[in-house]
Amino acid sequence: MALAALAINWMSFRRLAPWFGEAIEAGTLDQPTRPAMERRALQIRQLITTIGGNAPFRSDCFPQALVSVWLCRLYGLPYALFFGVALTGDRDENTRDLKAHAWVMSGDVALSGGTSSFQKFRTLACYVGNGIAAAKGRRYSPPGSAPFAD
Repeated sequence: MALAALAINWMSFRRLAPWFGEAIEAGTLDQPTRPAMERRALQIRQLITTIGGNAPFRSDCFPQALVSVWLCRLYGLPYALFFGVALTGDRDENTRDLKAHAWVMSGDVALSGGTSSFQKFRTLACYVGNGIAAAKGRRYSPPGSAPFAD
């Protein structure tokens, strides 16, 4: 996770993006997984949670998402990396801020960021890897949910 934090601090988003996977439009695409893949995904989630909670360096959502992607690529797991934003604060008092978030799913397993991210954040970008979107123009939505509204 320390390498991910360093990469984020020293490299532009454009230079990091090729490591994310294939950019697709957020929408509807199933992530097929087998039981062995789901078990590995759960192990990765546990590792990310443990390291992220105990690291003495930056270990918020973005480094956790990068490490999740790198581990999925290493183990050949299908994944989808999401970037989203949400407005926070009080509208009446003009104290609204824009909050950014990154999260990773492998099948039904949230490796980082949690499944509630789909409800809390508007998805801006989605990157997939390891066989999820072989064809251009395919879309992805979270397991068990309706497609995103455009």
